[in-house]
Order: sequence, then C-alpha cells, then structure tokens
Amino acid sequence: MLVAVDIGNTNIVLGFLDGDTIAGPTASPPKPTIHPMNTACF
Repeated sequence: MLVAVDIGNTNIVLGFLDGDTIAGPTASPPKPTIHPMNTACF
C-alpha cells in the first residue's frame, strides 16, 4: 500500500495505491472563508 499526499493552497488530495491498482483517491473540501465582522469605534 502506497499513500500519496498532495497539499495545495486550497485543498488536500490523498491517493491510495495497492500494487498497480488505485485503491481510492480522495480530496478534502476547501476550508470555508471566514470574513471578520465589520466593526467601528464609536
């Protein structure tokens, strides 16, 4: 079993190889963007 990891700027992809067979590629969903609340000093 071989595990390959591709870490990019927006996602992570894992690939699993069992001999000459691709056992299961999988990708993580991108992390949601969190926008800070607009705040003002009064």
